[in-house]
Amino acid sequence: MDIPTVHDDLERLYPNYGQAAPTALSEQGAQLMANLLNHRSSLTNDGISFGRCRSAVGSTYSVDGQGCVYCGLCMYGCPYQAIFSAEYVVERLKSHPQFTHYAGRIAVGFEEKDSSVDIRMRQLDAEKSEVLTCETLFVACGAATSLRLVADAQKWFDRNFYLKDTQRVSIPLFLRRRCRPGAIPKANALGQLFIEMNDPALCDELIHLQIYGFNPFITDMLRARWGNFLVRDALLQPFLNQMMVVMGYLPGQLSGRIAVKVKPTSLSDVGLPLASYTGEVNPRTDTAVRHIGRKLLAHRRELGVWPVLSLTEVPDPGSSIHLGGCLPMCNTPRPGETDRWGRPFGLRRVHVVDGACFSDLPGEHLTYTIMANAMRIAAETTGGDLR
Repeated sequence: MDIPTVHDDLERLYPNYGQAAPTALSEQGAQLMANLLNHRSSLTNDGISFGRCRSAVGSTYSVDGQGCVYCGLCMYGCPYQAIFSAEYVVERLKSHPQFTHYAGRIAVGFEEKDSSVDIRMRQLDAEKSEVLTCETLFVACGAATSLRLVADAQKWFDRNFYLKDTQRVSIPLFLRRRCRPGAIPKANALGQLFIEMNDPALCDELIHLQIYGFNPFITDMLRARWGNFLVRDALLQPFLNQMMVVMGYLPGQLSGRIAVKVKPTSLSDVGLPLASYTGEVNPRTDTAVRHIGRKLLAHRRELGVWPVLSLTEVPDPGSSIHLGGCLPMCNTPRPGETDRWGRPFGLRRVHVVDGACFSDLPGEHLTYTIMANAMRIAAETTGGDLR
């Protein structure tokens, strides 16, 4: 993966494991970074650290190996394949003699036997079922789907599981000095900077903020909300030239959660087991959101921005799509839990290797940690070196 090497104040929190060059900051990102650097000491004294985003962007899988060309279309899906996607890895693996890809199928269930695991699959185009037998099964279908598969296999029906969330907080910011990025900025449109807030009085985890500059995706979101008439380019562009957006993520202990109940399936069912989902609000969320807003407002001079707290948005639990922790790892697992190798209680040959097996969720993004944990489990359980 093209993980950037970045030497900044966040290097202790985010050690450098990659060798890729970081993408260039946008004009807005560079202005904000300069403000932060000029007031590093006072920000640090108040538990605020900052640095560059660690997005996996580079030339390894990109068209013609050119990497990011700063077309500004990141949020729509990179047309040059410079943003890492597991899809590109799978395409390369297809040429490996020991790799077989079963396209056009989804797993709908499994059954562990003494020396094997049977996986029930459904063909999407023909609506047919088939069974694949393997020695060891690694489940990585996303936390919610992995839970449904495991609960169905173990007959853990009509009991509450809890999908933890890292609830999202969005706050618009306006830079004091106007930039002129244009309607389609010639810049990377992913996150520009990370800001980490450490306040032990609030919680023992960091509050993770990602700062995005203006990009066309923001205009599209505003149009979807307010309509084309109110969001006209000529009227809006002067404001967008100064606008950035905080996308904050609260750790699991400050976020809501989703109660999940998996329903029994019948022998005639050919799809995934059904489940009900009920969002549960965390009373600590509002306190944390107000804390973030007050701290941004208190440091508006150092940041060189004005946060518009009246436009703060906190979607319902689950909207961040950063979910996990529903089959948490424990030293001595009970029903509904997994061991340190991701094996659900009562199973020996099945390993859950996505975010479902996390015991808690930090505010920071989970992707790299999920991948590292999956690699650890695979290496330790197969006796191989997967580096």
